[in-house]
Amino acid sequence: MAEPRVFVSSVIDGFQPYREAARKGIKAAGGEPVLVNEDFPSLPKSSRNACLDAVASSDIYLAIIGERAGWRAPSGKLVVEEEFEKAQNRDMPVLLFLVAGDREDEAERLARRLSDYVEGYFRVEVESPTELQEETERALERLIDKPSDEQPDMQRVKDATSAPCDLGGRPSLRTVLMPEREEEVIDPMTLESDKFRHRVYRIAHALSVKLLRYKEQKSHSLSQNALVITQRSSSRQRRGKEDVRIEIGERGRIIVDASVTEPDQRGMGAGMVIDASKIKGVARRAYAFAEAFFDEIDQHGRYQQFLHNAVLANPGNRKIVDEVDPQQKTFSVPYGAQNDHIVAFDTPRNISRNTLREPGGEIGRILTRIRRKRESDTQKGF
Repeated sequence: MAEPRVFVSSVIDGFQPYREAARKGIKAAGGEPVLVNEDFPSLPKSSRNACLDAVASSDIYLAIIGERAGWRAPSGKLVVEEEFEKAQNRDMPVLLFLVAGDREDEAERLARRLSDYVEGYFRVEVESPTELQEETERALERLIDKPSDEQPDMQRVKDATSAPCDLGGRPSLRTVLMPEREEEVIDPMTLESDKFRHRVYRIAHALSVKLLRYKEQKSHSLSQNALVITQRSSSRQRRGKEDVRIEIGERGRIIVDASVTEPDQRGMGAGMVIDASKIKGVARRAYAFAEAFFDEIDQHGRYQQFLHNAVLANPGNRKIVDEVDPQQKTFSVPYGAQNDHIVAFDTPRNISRNTLREPGGEIGRILTRIRRKRESDTQKGF
């Protein structure tokens, strides 16, 4: 399961040994440390917004208060104080550590506020980075559930692959991707908004994605807890070729159905095969869309692990080939294989966000598994 993200809040200058000690303690306890100043790349936003967004993307807030209070934000509050209030507003668990020694007035005020006897949090005083590391690990072990031997809940992914969308009875590929964290990713009100829908349209039309095409007709609807966008080919000559369906759920599940046919091919043989390059192309566009989507809504990387699967729908008797020759008049057809759909993996696979950026290996795996199952079905049919 995904590691809980722990945001480290403190002054920066001269405090690196304590911040690194916190990092080590978080990792030892099974968490993912979030240290904005040390780890984040350049972002198209202010430092203040980057820090507050990082707090919002985390699961646990950890504050370390030493001698100095640090910088003040435009609000007049200390930076650490603003980050603390953001964590409070999101009902996040708060861990508070005080470094032993004298504190300047504002640092003392902050320490008193965060550790107030009635409204504050129980504090632990440490005298060295080594002690902070040990106490951080000890505190987090009580908050972080250790991974069990049980398989993660994959039912939502399995449900999506058990009944792929029918794009006019033509062969299509469905790809399913879902964050491993079981939580609301998109607010229901956001999901219904025009702004969010246009955002999805923009991402899907982008040159780096090309999942949707501007010249084709589109429609949208809300289905249960998901936004559904459908594209249908407008040209009779290209009917079905550009058919696409995109579904995005509140929990971040993305389902993409897209045609893998070439209706403008000529020759009887060409009509009885599926070009492997079409399967690869559709899968690549689907994962490019997922990558771009999460890069926009999750710039601080809260969602790093995903469950995914793929299914070839309505293959009929068609054979999967590496190259289609439209001039070929005859073709051997696997008449024994007439499955409605072929699921790539028996159990949904766990992939990382890095795989979304470079999905070539995973796409090759998908095609290989679908082909093997197609061949196995053919042998059983004969």
